[in-house]
Amino acid sequence: MKPNKTKIIIANVVVTLVLLMGLEAGYRAILNQQIQKDGLPYYFFATSAAGLEYNRDLAYDYLPGHRSHTAVIKKGELLWLYTNRINSVGIPGRDGIVDPDADLKILAAGDSFTALPYSDKTWPEALHDILETPDQSVSIRNVARDGYGILQMVHSAAAALETNDYDHLVIAFISDDMTRGRFWRYHLADNDPPRVINTTTSDPENLAEVNLDAYLVDARVTPEWVNKLLAAPELQKEDPLFQELLTAAIDRRQAFMKLPLLSVGYSAVLNNLLKGDPHAHVNQLGRNPRHSYMDYAEDPLFMSDLKRIKDSGVQLTLVRLPEVEEALAGSYRDDPKISHLIENLESLLGVKAHPLDSLLNLSEDEVYKLYLYPHDVHPNQAGMEYFARVISEQLKKKAE
Repeated sequence: MKPNKTKIIIANVVVTLVLLMGLEAGYRAILNQQIQKDGLPYYFFATSAAGLEYNRDLAYDYLPGHRSHTAVIKKGELLWLYTNRINSVGIPGRDGIVDPDADLKILAAGDSFTALPYSDKTWPEALHDILETPDQSVSIRNVARDGYGILQMVHSAAAALETNDYDHLVIAFISDDMTRGRFWRYHLADNDPPRVINTTTSDPENLAEVNLDAYLVDARVTPEWVNKLLAAPELQKEDPLFQELLTAAIDRRQAFMKLPLLSVGYSAVLNNLLKGDPHAHVNQLGRNPRHSYMDYAEDPLFMSDLKRIKDSGVQLTLVRLPEVEEALAGSYRDDPKISHLIENLESLLGVKAHPLDSLLNLSEDEVYKLYLYPHDVHPNQAGMEYFARVISEQLKKKAE
């Protein structure tokens, strides 16, 4: 009796699928053990107060008059603390730089490089101080948000242009912004511990796809507490609050990264083979979710926002701020997708991005004087003022 070829094929397929499923489940089990063993998140943040509220249109808003202190912890070690300052109208920085009757009105959009005053002031504040003279009053409205990518920068700018007239719009971006997707931010005040999260859904009733915490929230995070632990790092292992925050961060990381052994929505094996990251399906939701566009024109909201900006008649300046790793390397990232998306953005906006080549030609020691590195990747006060000087020169050239 001849063997049934169809049955043989089906049997082979079934055996292959079982083997592949076993391989996948075994690999996930190993990965879960590694996460359990490693424990520590690379970075996490603990802040004294959330200082924000959910906004369906803009992801979130900074609370007017907010002040908070944020501790930065890397691989279980407390590194430093910065202070968030939001003025009386909900804009990062000090009061007095927004004046609807000013002679020169500027709108600034960007990410954390533009939004957060990690030292004394943001670069839009420094730009205001450079441009304002006894003969010219200047107003700068900063609509940047930390975590924003290009999609949300353009949207926040378009929304602001519908409520006020501006002479200039400055969009300042870093390489990483080109692939960031839209996200929304929520303060889960009733959680234990309270936390601020990012999510890929705009529906506050459906927070199924949440990332690792943006911040843990605890009022006991004060400059005095941080300075005490920085002065005597050995105390960190014994400090109750520090260990409490560390445990919460570890638990959240493990819960987020743990892979169900039998789910079929993704393959950790294929993720590792094709993307070099077995957790790619969750990491893309990370602190900065990612989009998959190769052409921003694929995004209807972006194109609608682009039309609103062009229809406003505002003069647009696009600036590419160097990340600290790029400044140290002396060149922007050599990433084909990022390069392509920048060219795509320039084509759609009708302007070329201005690179800060002068910063890329600095020595290593000079770069360190402009960034908070190695504790943080953001610019320090000298860096903010450097950005402001370069941007002021661009605006003056356009005015000539």
